[in-house]
Amino acid sequence: MATLAEYVQPLTRDTSRGPSNSIWAEVLRSDYQEKPDWGYDFFEEFLPFPDITALATAAAYDGPCGRFHCYAHQGGTITDGQAEGGVAVLAADGDNEGVSLGSAAGGVRIVTPTTYVLGNDLYFEARVASSSITATKHNAFVGLFGAKPAAAVPITNTDDTMATTAGWVGFFKTGAAPTDWRFGWNVSGGTPQFPTPFQTLSTTAFGAATTAGQFVKLGFKFTRRPKTFSVTSALSGQTVGRRYGASLEVFIDGVKMPAVLDPALIQAATFPSDFLAPAVSVKNLTATAPGSLSVDWIGCSQKAAS
Repeated sequence: MATLAEYVQPLTRDTSRGPSNSIWAEVLRSDYQEKPDWGYDFFEEFLPFPDITALATAAAYDGPCGRFHCYAHQGGTITDGQAEGGVAVLAADGDNEGVSLGSAAGGVRIVTPTTYVLGNDLYFEARVASSSITATKHNAFVGLFGAKPAAAVPITNTDDTMATTAGWVGFFKTGAAPTDWRFGWNVSGGTPQFPTPFQTLSTTAFGAATTAGQFVKLGFKFTRRPKTFSVTSALSGQTVGRRYGASLEVFIDGVKMPAVLDPALIQAATFPSDFLAPAVSVKNLTATAPGSLSVDWIGCSQKAAS
């Protein structure tokens, strides 16, 4: 009788352009695309992709942009990164200005509202690069977000602050700590959660921070079916050791972080139960050489509810 083998987590960094096997190896993406009753799949490689520069020249642009809804402050641009496979470069020219790509409607969620019943397996990853690691230049977000982009959504006009008006799960780059990425989540109307083990992903995983222009793959995988996993960096309410149950694992360049979310955290009132959609955003902290965010691709899949 055939058995399903669990993908073995690699011990080395995966710097290839493609999605990380440690996240996607078990995903039947082509089946999801052809049979929506099996699952949901979204993948954007920004080839081709529209240029909204002219639309945002005279005023802010709030409207469609390829497969996304876009909000770009006046002076915001999405330009060609001139790289293999297609890269979109998001930038703006003023303080507290930026460009955000998202959706007016979400389609995936990890838990249901009120009852906090676990959803089905979910996978997310994106490959991005920040042009600057200088302090107080820009903020950046990539992940799943529960509301349409706006002037202060998903990143607010307060430095280093994500919006709290919608639920989200994803990765955030601050101006105070611009050499690394952090992972966190928020429930609508709540307080964003950025646990200490997830605040310096590259440094924790590889012993070195990111550099200017360096592409990294940031992803997470929620597995509903119980499995045994190891916690070597405890989150709130956890103890270090082996655990059994559903899990949400966080990855950078295909390498799993030592901290893992278990059902006690995923089904807590602080974790979002909104319908979410892929989103990416950059927001300037200065008008002087603020830099940009390059996005090679972004993808999300989820098995259909059973």
